[in-house]
Amino acid sequence: MLKNNRGSIDANAKQVSCAMSVGNRIVKFQIDTGSTTNIIPVNFAKNVRTTNITLKTWNNENYKPIGESRQIIKNPQNNKRYSVNFIVCHNHFTPILGLRPSDTNEIN
Repeated sequence: MLKNNRGSIDANAKQVSCAMSVGNRIVKFQIDTGSTTNIIPVNFAKNVRTTNITLKTWNNENYKPIGESRQIIKNPQNNKRYSVNFIVCHNHFTPILGLRPSDTNEIN
């Protein structure tokens, strides 16, 4: 496991992740530059609103999420806050930060 102040890279799994504060909890997000959406499990989401979005999963299945929610997330390394729109899914989904937040320096 390689770590720096921006997150970690698991050399065996080849996954990049970062820990962000959501509310008063630290959530480990997988960074997925191939994803066009941000995913958060319902147990971390507040003020969930309905959505008409249907997601297509990595194995080409359609998934109807619970809803959408704008969350303030904070980088615990530098205390910078970011307002991020998330698709809210069931609790067994991995938290994901997709292409836009990971590519535009919103996460420092």
